[in-house]
This record gives sequence, C-alpha cells and structure tokens, in this order.
Amino acid sequence: MNIIYEDNTHLRKFFHHYAKYGTIIRNDISNHLIKLVEEDSYKIKTAGKMFYKSHRILEYKIVLDKDIFCRVAFTIVWNTIHIIFISDKIRKNTYCSLLANTNIID
Repeated sequence: MNIIYEDNTHLRKFFHHYAKYGTIIRNDISNHLIKLVEEDSYKIKTAGKMFYKSHRILEYKIVLDKDIFCRVAFTIVWNTIHIIFISDKIRKNTYCSLLANTNIID
C-alpha cells in the first residue's frame, strides 16, 4: 500500500509546528495506519460526511507523547492512502469542524 501526503498548507503548518514529532507521525502512518487499513480496524472512523475528491474522508488518532495526540484525515483510493489533514484537536466535533472549514473538502 502506498502513502501520499497531499501538498497543502494545513499539512505544512502542522509539520512545521510539530517538527520534533514529524518522524514519529510518518512512521506511525507508514506502519500502523497501513496495518489498521488492512485489518479494517474499528480505530478508523469516518470524518463526518465529508469527501475529498469524491472519496469519503476517514480518520484515526495517533499518540505522540503521553499528553500529545493528533488526528489524521485520509482517503483511500485503490491501493493508495492520501493523507490530507492532521490536527492536534482530538475531540471529534472540534476536529470535524476544523476539517469542514478548510478548502480541501468537496
């Protein structure tokens, strides 16, 4: 399974702000997310009723540190995971509101 990080300001800002966790996030996505997708895990949830390029947006949570978490929004197209948005807002309602207010969703 391939992973593509979409080129958008939201991802750039997040990785700039959390630069010291960049490697942890990318490793988790490369290893853990792929495993969760293949297992059709309950940890992957839909991000409201939102779509990106006509594909439903999914999300899951990453633990970065004992007090720091983030949610990752992505889509799956054929055999490729497209990472489109990451936020440190882990409450589902807040996260979905932030995502809905971006210019990246359909």
